[in-house]
Amino acid sequence: MVKIKEKKAHTEEQLLEAAFALFVEKGTEQTTIDQIVKRAGLAKGTFYLYFQDKQHLLQRLVQVYADALLEEAWAECFPSSGDWDILSLLTRFADWLIDAFARDSRLIRFIHRDLSFQLFSSITTKPMKEIPPHLLANISAPVSQAISEDIPAKALDKIIFLLEKSGIVMKNPKIALFMIIELIVGTCYQAIIYGEPLDIQELKPHLFGAIDGLVRCL
Repeated sequence: MVKIKEKKAHTEEQLLEAAFALFVEKGTEQTTIDQIVKRAGLAKGTFYLYFQDKQHLLQRLVQVYADALLEEAWAECFPSSGDWDILSLLTRFADWLIDAFARDSRLIRFIHRDLSFQLFSSITTKPMKEIPPHLLANISAPVSQAISEDIPAKALDKIIFLLEKSGIVMKNPKIALFMIIELIVGTCYQAIIYGEPLDIQELKPHLFGAIDGLVRCL
């Protein structure tokens, strides 16, 4: 039974890795299921044992990368001591993600082409209670108290929830976050891939200032 599960996991990983490589090279629209299974070295029928269609695979792929990035980012960005407000934490979080994109430009190429706001809105993250309690204890009283409440699973809703819990109430939170996501992705893509208008490290302060402004104004 264990070997069967391991084989299934390995086959799914082969399909995801092949799809990721092709999506980066060609984009999702130009990539076909035939190309994915050929790159993975598998029969076409195998694809449908794991995914309903290409969109289903894309959602799974985004989920896998989002989970991996967000899990590591939570662990790295939440302070073990000190008093942090949620805006500072979001800036730190964005900073970590930007560096992750800079280390592996394939991620920003993939996200730039295929991670729409609608798709981002559907990403779910691990429950907040799975984050070590000591990492939450020193954020701020309103946010740390939220641990006992029903925190949304979707990444977008969770960000809005945390902002509200920290006392930041936006008139149009989804519009603000849409603009922030587009700003981060577009800016990272241009700066990391083309070095324009500045190197990504030089551009960071301007980007963080714009995020702060959007959160407070909208």
